[in-house]
Amino acid sequence: MPTVKKVPLAIEGMHCNSCASGIQMVLQSTEGVVNASADYGSKKGEVEFDEEKTNLDNVIKAIEQLGYKATPSGS
Repeated sequence: MPTVKKVPLAIEGMHCNSCASGIQMVLQSTEGVVNASADYGSKKGEVEFDEEKTNLDNVIKAIEQLGYKATPSGS
């Protein structure tokens, strides 16, 4: 049974809704990611991933490869 972890993220560097859409698409295509969202207005996102297939470091690296900075957020 997969262990799904949900992590809120603060995402820096988004300039428009297309930035958020791009982040969301890349995360959703990342192995182990079950669900992902990004919001330009709040500069936040959320990712749910299967801890048996990936980890938070891989999620953050996927975002950073697009040129944005992501950090776990408390809310």
